[in-house]
Amino acid sequence: MAKAEPLGSLVARIARWLPGRVIVADAALGRTRIRGLFDISDPERALDAAVRPTGGRLRRVSGLLAVISSV
Repeated sequence: MAKAEPLGSLVARIARWLPGRVIVADAALGRTRIRGLFDISDPERALDAAVRPTGGRLRRVSGLLAVISSV
């Protein structure tokens, strides 16, 4: 659950359940406040669900690296 939590903080919490690293490449996007319930039984999907409403994009660069950006 996120209650007006910065996206960067939420990403860090969800990323604990993913292999490798998740990087928020846009600092302004990372400060965007998020509200919602996210099911971490599928952390990749939860991450995408958190990022999408901000206009951000989640890109899996490799099996061990995901990048969140505004482009």
